[in-house]
Amino acid sequence: MWARNNIGRPDTIVAPATAMGRGAVAIVRISGALSQGIAEKLFRRKHGASQPSWQSHKLYFGEIRSLGGELLDEGLAVLMRSPHSFTGEDVLEFHLHGSVAVVDSVLRACQECGARIAKPGEFTLRAFLNGRLDLAQAEAVADLVAARTNLAQRLALQQLQGGLSSTLHSVRNELLDVAAELEAWIDFPEEDIPEPTVKKHTLQLENAKKRLEALLHTFRLGKLSQTGARVVLLGVPNVGKSSVFNTLVGRDRAIVTPHAGTTRDTIESTIDIRGIPITLVDTAGLREAHDEIEKIGIERSLSEAEQAEVLMWVIDGSDVSGVEPMMQWLDMEERKQRVIIVINKCDIADESTIERIEDAVHKAALRTVRVSCVAKSGFDKLEECLTDVLLSQSDVDVDICLVSERHAESVSVACQALDRALAEISQKHSPEFISPEVMEAVHSLDEILGISTSEEILDRIFSRFCIGK
Repeated sequence: MWARNNIGRPDTIVAPATAMGRGAVAIVRISGALSQGIAEKLFRRKHGASQPSWQSHKLYFGEIRSLGGELLDEGLAVLMRSPHSFTGEDVLEFHLHGSVAVVDSVLRACQECGARIAKPGEFTLRAFLNGRLDLAQAEAVADLVAARTNLAQRLALQQLQGGLSSTLHSVRNELLDVAAELEAWIDFPEEDIPEPTVKKHTLQLENAKKRLEALLHTFRLGKLSQTGARVVLLGVPNVGKSSVFNTLVGRDRAIVTPHAGTTRDTIESTIDIRGIPITLVDTAGLREAHDEIEKIGIERSLSEAEQAEVLMWVIDGSDVSGVEPMMQWLDMEERKQRVIIVINKCDIADESTIERIEDAVHKAALRTVRVSCVAKSGFDKLEECLTDVLLSQSDVDVDICLVSERHAESVSVACQALDRALAEISQKHSPEFISPEVMEAVHSLDEILGISTSEEILDRIFSRFCIGK
């Protein structure tokens, strides 16, 4: 197991805190006991005393020089003393010009002063080990760096600020109270637990389980905010799939012509729909192939359809003949709950024709959305419908959300343990049968918070971080 409160580690680490490459500014971060010594050896103030007193959290302007006195860059330096730093150790940052050569030379100079290159996530790992963050908050740092949408950013920040941790600690404390009372009754086996106490324990465990189940209900949203979803456009040729694709993407990504069969291969683009990263895929029209190339394109269309979280079947709203192939395909589709029927070209279609199409679709209990790519109408409703299908009744406006498979699994294990504890109570079993189940739920929450976590799990978590974080 890793030890917490590990301030005063013997080694000092260094890494670029900004992405390598050309840019206006680059930051090199150092953490450990040698931080101030490195500052004193490599940094010279440009104005005033050559060796500043190094007030904590104050930026100094000057020159960064190697141990041999070679000028490496002109920039800023800031020392953040323990424990008031991100890692809980002394932390030094050099703010440099954004040059790969400059950063490399400063890294080498820091190594010559005794620092070593940090491993991925090692700064955040030290923050966790030194008690600056719990494990859930530490994981949120990586989620925030990887966030591709505003929703992912918001959920990561909520977790980083302790929203999830606060909820789990609250549930954990309630469970520990129950476990403590149960342990006390175990010491007096000849006495039965009074009925009011049994009712109190039951209510406490039911409340804890309800709160954990509410968290589990948010996991689909959290997972989608990170991994996104694959949405595939299907339909017969010349119904406007590529036009729908281009309208959703916001630019002419797919070629559009009046000729059937223009799209021969799959085309995809990533878009943000209401905070969810969507990989939108345009496909070749489904029909009897006229040549080998079209046949391959249709096979790829069907393959994409199998992998999709959502299928949008596009039909020409001005042509009722498209209903028959649509219904034939729907008869073969097993996961109809993932299908949205997009009625396109509504700007030129008769209302009676559209209604005939909708009647056929509604008999199959499917969602329909009317759109017009020319008028750019109906797409807000299409995005809303897509979000509903993806989230399956999840609440987009949750304050706290599970985004990690690891967290969801631990919460699920805790719920199962509480189910067993409640079953033991209902069967009037003695406290020694109930208490272990309650403590198993506690231990499952401890794994999320990092109160008890194996070194293997920590290695796996922090290995997905970038260098310098």
